[in-house]
Amino acid sequence: MKKAVRRLPLILPLLVLAAILFLPAVKAEASIYYYFKSPESGSTFKAGEKIPLSFYAGVEITNTKFAWGRPSTVTYEKMPVTLKVFKGSTELDSFDFEYQEATTIETTYTPNTTGTLKFCIYGKNPGLGVMAQIQQDSITLKIKKKSASAVKSVKPKIEVDRIAKNKAEISCSNDAGFKMMVYRSTKKNGKYKLIKTSSKPVFTDKKLKASKIYYYKIRLCAKKGKKTYYSKWSSKEKAGKYSSAKITLSYTAKKGVKVTWKPIKGAGYYLVARNTKGTKGEYEVISCEDSKTLTYYDTGVEKGKTYYYSVIAEKGNGEAVGKYMSDNYKIRTK
Repeated sequence: MKKAVRRLPLILPLLVLAAILFLPAVKAEASIYYYFKSPESGSTFKAGEKIPLSFYAGVEITNTKFAWGRPSTVTYEKMPVTLKVFKGSTELDSFDFEYQEATTIETTYTPNTTGTLKFCIYGKNPGLGVMAQIQQDSITLKIKKKSASAVKSVKPKIEVDRIAKNKAEISCSNDAGFKMMVYRSTKKNGKYKLIKTSSKPVFTDKKLKASKIYYYKIRLCAKKGKKTYYSKWSSKEKAGKYSSAKITLSYTAKKGVKVTWKPIKGAGYYLVARNTKGTKGEYEVISCEDSKTLTYYDTGVEKGKTYYYSVIAEKGNGEAVGKYMSDNYKIRTK
């Protein structure tokens, strides 16, 4: 017993030292904050004008705690910050950034609407270990229309996308505060007919035939009193024929579901999508294949279930060439 009593004082210091070295330190509480440096809230800009936005990201240590007699260390890595733009309760845009401690983030925003817009900064706050996204700061800016006569110097840029059998989407990036007049023809140099005048930057033409090619051009207009001003004409852009990717399905326990499709002219790649709730369910893209690949094996299936497939052919720039979703393209694994 005497021998054991003599060794006890030597063991205790070792235990205390181990606790100091290996037990985790308590992190310091911190507050991450953002605030706008410019522009000033309430500033006025014109629709279509680039707004320079600058905001600051910082970290404020509010309390340093200690663990087992030694100071804790706090490390701040890059963390996300989100800039959101609202008009009333409607979110118009959202942009993600990364910041490091005590930095200024600079960007620009070009509004394509008028009225009062609210810009909000959202960030992560690790105080007390809580990683909650919270709003840090906000400003409001007033966006007014350009003068009606200013439309005369604008040459609008048009984009056309054949998104379905009977639909084409026409969008314009230069319609800030002006109305868009959409003209359509079945021949590039044929007679164009006005089909829509819209105050929105995107118009969907829903009266197309799958086997036909359509051409579009637009111009912008603005009215002041009884006088109407017009922009220059845009280029003529084509909405090609709608082509469906015809697919066949087969199943083996070894290789899963084999999805095979016929080539689509103009396809840069193919997206293979699947769901388990019928054609009204949400399709999830499970594979992206190059333009030379016409077969995909879905090995991630279970026996005794029904799966629905779609193959979407897209151009290299992300524009859809054609897509097809149907109850015919389903298979039940056995």
